Amino acid sequence: MNNGGFLGATGDTDKRGAKRRKGVLEAAQRHGLPDVVLIDGGPAPVSMSNGASAVRAQIESIRELDALVCVSDPVAFGAIMALQRMGLDIPGDIAVTGFGAFEIASISNPSLTTVNVWADQIGERTGKLIEALLNGELASRANVMTTLESVLVQGDST
Repeated sequence: MNNGGFLGATGDTDKRGAKRRKGVLEAAQRHGLPDVVLIDGGPAPVSMSNGASAVRAQIESIRELDALVCVSDPVAFGAIMALQRMGLDIPGDIAVTGFGAFEIASISNPSLTTVNVWADQIGERTGKLIEALLNGELASRANVMTTLESVLVQGDST
């Protein structure tokens, strides 16, 4: 990748999205890649429509990119739809990635490369901890640490 972009929410209106943006910027710097172009998707939460609108508004800048990292899979899906409508080939002209392993990642065309953060397991584990707390099986001030490793899910969009 020569030139990359990140499509996400305006500034820090999305705390998780801001951390994702920071991670992309740091990874690009760590690997000696050029500066990442930041593409404003509007205030959080950024939607499919916002992804498509941001692409249309910034198409000249985006045409110069080799890859576009989106804050979430729905945003990436909207971006892909707009890019395809403008005649760009995914991933031939530009690679696109999302985040979250939403269902739409596997059914989009092309299938979306994404990061699975195991949202369902996060919810399940949180629910079990709350249940244990309510049942008196866990002290109210107990420090509980659990770790889930994120996984890159390779799709056809990269």
